[in-house]
Amino acid sequence: MTAPFILCALVTAISAIISLGFSIAAALGATDTARTMALYACARSMALMIVSAVPFLSGSIEWIAIEAGCAGPALHAKLLGGVDDLIVRFWV
Repeated sequence: MTAPFILCALVTAISAIISLGFSIAAALGATDTARTMALYACARSMALMIVSAVPFLSGSIEWIAIEAGCAGPALHAKLLGGVDDLIVRFWV
């Protein structure tokens, strides 16, 4: 992996982790409609964190090409749906 690749992947991962932390804090402290929106944000942040961790776990530059292309948004959407389903089943 090259230095620019590592830097871009690192910035994305840090952003995803911070977003997840804020969304979890919001979900724990909110009620009613605000809690529903916070749980949705939590599902989105969890999916983004998982997707952003893959380059570090696999060391694959091809992963970024997939993520930037058409398959990336589709994968993120499927992962978002799965994480959202888990949160609704076990947290609500």
